[in-house]
Amino acid sequence: MPYDKGDFFNSCPGMLLLIYCGSITYILVNALIVGLIIGRLARASSRANQIIFSDKGSICCVRNRFYFLFQVCEASFFAYRPVVEANVRVYAVLHEQDPTSTDRAFFQTRVMRLTNPNDEMGGKLFLATPQVVTHAIDHWSPLFPPRALARPSYCEDEGKGYHFPGVVYRESDREVAMASEGRPTAAVPPPAAHNDRGAVPKPAVGDSASEAELLAMQQEIRDHLSRSELEVIVVLEGIDPHTSSTFQARHSYTAQDIVFDQMFVPSLSVGRDGRAVFDWNAFHEQQPVPFNRRHLIFGAHS
Repeated sequence: MPYDKGDFFNSCPGMLLLIYCGSITYILVNALIVGLIIGRLARASSRANQIIFSDKGSICCVRNRFYFLFQVCEASFFAYRPVVEANVRVYAVLHEQDPTSTDRAFFQTRVMRLTNPNDEMGGKLFLATPQVVTHAIDHWSPLFPPRALARPSYCEDEGKGYHFPGVVYRESDREVAMASEGRPTAAVPPPAAHNDRGAVPKPAVGDSASEAELLAMQQEIRDHLSRSELEVIVVLEGIDPHTSSTFQARHSYTAQDIVFDQMFVPSLSVGRDGRAVFDWNAFHEQQPVPFNRRHLIFGAHS
């Protein structure tokens, strides 16, 4: 007490220890509460919820080649602060069947190389506008049906197709390499893809493939998606500019979520004041496109 002339708690060690423990507990509780508040405010999961993926993916034939496409954008409210260093990766999980035997492996994970945005440049995205992400279904793609190969030996050469544990290339990389060497860049289908007159068209892609062969390839891709129970998994990473925290947004497409010969309806327009107007109702809508057209000018891309 203030009027007590005795020494500090009459030299009671228990009281000194109690005060010391109470002070430490007070400091720890304060630090815990402040840490929880800061951790809650700095958590980037809410920013991941603002990443919107299209409900459906699409497979289109463009210039005698097939592409898998989906659309992604960021939904911003009140004030827009763009995501920093947004990048996208795509994987496929499927049941693989060995074309030379009855061996089957379940839940195999395969990387899907991207052509837009170019994965060799980091797969960067500018999410202020809707972005269409594309994957070429070539001989290295997990979406390419194994039955479409002319013979098993065709995919044993890393320069013509993928086989584990080989490197996953892209057909576009092969074309660039051939162009730099002065060779023709036209994609040559497997030898068995050419058919005699009157024969059933066999699936093929490339500049020399006929429309009947392309339609056969499209049907083979449909069957492959269903037969392998393939699921496309999209992983988008970015940095929240407010907290500098890294977040991930994930989405998946099963065979039931993939349509053919459909493209996304334009969701951006110009308002009366000249500013961009974004229609969220049109973001998930799609419209039919002609089979094997030369150009696709429907969605934004990086």
